[in-house]
Amino acid sequence: IRGQLGVVDAWLDRRQQPRRQPWFRPEWFAETDAWLDGIVTRTGPSRQIKQWGISAVLRTPTTTGAVYTKAVLPELGREPAVTQFLAERAGPPFARILTVDGLRWVAEDFGDTPPEPAAVRRMVAIQHSTINFSGVLAEHGCPIVDLVPDVTPTDLRPQLLACAERLATYDIPATVLHRDLHPGNVVTRPDGVLVHDWSFASIGPPLLDLGSWLWDASDDDARVSIEAFFAEWSAVVDPAVLRKAWADAKPLSAVAELAKFVGLTELVGEAGAFAFTPV
Repeated sequence: IRGQLGVVDAWLDRRQQPRRQPWFRPEWFAETDAWLDGIVTRTGPSRQIKQWGISAVLRTPTTTGAVYTKAVLPELGREPAVTQFLAERAGPPFARILTVDGLRWVAEDFGDTPPEPAAVRRMVAIQHSTINFSGVLAEHGCPIVDLVPDVTPTDLRPQLLACAERLATYDIPATVLHRDLHPGNVVTRPDGVLVHDWSFASIGPPLLDLGSWLWDASDDDARVSIEAFFAEWSAVVDPAVLRKAWADAKPLSAVAELAKFVGLTELVGEAGAFAFTPV
């Protein structure tokens, strides 16, 4: 925790910043259950799965199976629209959203265990389904990823700008990017691999999604995932071209991850930055 004491102090002193997130109010849980009672028939209380600065997730048992309720900040509210669009384009499996109410929604339980590298192959299939659909993705709230964001250290900007320029010459189509692709956001089911949590969905070079997927991967697992990614893209782009492109996309994907976490600290403010600043 050393080096982050200022962040810890700001987090502890809640008076410094009013909470934007409704799920930090004690009444929110009862209010959410009351709302759910108008949508499903609960067979027990909701259980908190996750709660932090950018979202809250509850799991609720019902007469027709468990459901998940998710609430997010306005900046991440594109998830249900993007999920439904991708389900139409790429086909099942996707989380089936039952209802959307502003910045909260309910989805059927969809989980099991994460597969590897099948997750990478499924992500590529989803990316393929969005080639030439950047306009529609933008309409659903997906931003274009800035390949050399403002947080880039000054001494690295010339190198990364050169990487971005070279990457553009490989003529790899822009696609949807998950931007938070990791084993916790992928599950395997009898009907296939399901990728969920599209809160950070964006548009850009598909190789950038390897940045988050490889974050905690061992060297051996990383090699397997990269080979699976290249093989799945081979129907559209020559794997030899992808290998060259990856040399330029790799540092860009790392900086994109850095920019994402910096953006999250700014989004939640000092009182919530504790969750992201160490990353």
